[in-house]
Amino acid sequence: MRHLVLMLSFLLMLGLMGLDRVEATHIIATISTSPSTDITVNKPLVFTGTQSGGTSPYTCNWDFGDGETTDVCSPTKTYTRAGGYTVTLSGTDVTAHAYSTTKLVDVGS
Repeated sequence: MRHLVLMLSFLLMLGLMGLDRVEATHIIATISTSPSTDITVNKPLVFTGTQSGGTSPYTCNWDFGDGETTDVCSPTKTYTRAGGYTVTLSGTDVTAHAYSTTKLVDVGS
């Protein structure tokens, strides 16, 4: 019984100090493309980043793997050379928690 009273007192103290709130700081981000297959040179490709966790809104910083970047959240990109490109999406939520994810995009000729 004594342990139960101590535990309840501790939990009450945490609640009074505002420590009973848990803030989600882990942000999960994914990259999708449209089209998702048959990606070829000189054909526009729409990138979409999806974030969950953290606190929206999110910033978006894209690196397309060919030296081109943008901070538009759903950009359109046209590759002019065939090859494999590592695309990176990174950014922060409104509380400055960072996220980053990559996707390999294979561009055919």
